[in-house]
Amino acid sequence: MNKFYSRRFYLAGLLLLVVSGLTLIMVPGCSKNSVSVPLSNDELAQEKLAYLNNFFAPGGPQLGTPLDSCPVLIDTVLESLVDENGANLGLVTENDNIAFKIPSMALLRPALISIHLTKYKASFGPFWLLDCGPDGTVFNKPLEVDLNGSTYGVNILFYFNEKTQQWEVEEIAPSNDNLLIDHFSKYAISD
Repeated sequence: MNKFYSRRFYLAGLLLLVVSGLTLIMVPGCSKNSVSVPLSNDELAQEKLAYLNNFFAPGGPQLGTPLDSCPVLIDTVLESLVDENGANLGLVTENDNIAFKIPSMALLRPALISIHLTKYKASFGPFWLLDCGPDGTVFNKPLEVDLNGSTYGVNILFYFNEKTQQWEVEEIAPSNDNLLIDHFSKYAISD
């Protein structure tokens, strides 16, 4: 075999290797079956925050209103007369266990506390909207929210800012920690 053909086959083989290598590098990034990188807690919170601001800002649905892509799973109101001794309010169903613990001396005067709970099933999983009243109630010691049985690894508490008319991230906590609320307003919790 002469040198001309040997060199030609060598260059063709080299070119084939380069093109094959580039194809292997590009295909996983373009494939629908590519491995996804898990989101960090902050990225997850921002994704859910964008969803809340898109669908549950003032012009969006109110509590208890189903969306085509987000059905209502639970819609109920918890009420209790709470004094300086505190109180426990909760909801226990076959699939849910959520408790609100108001510690003693959190309120110095008796108040009728109400928590309107609506649980939705969104594309990213379940989340709760809470409309707590009387609006503006401030606690001397924070109310604790316990999502018993949450298995998603992290709970995110969102707060609706009345001034900006937008949802904001209030707290991100491991699922075995309670979330803390120091005043009543509108909240959302994603587990």
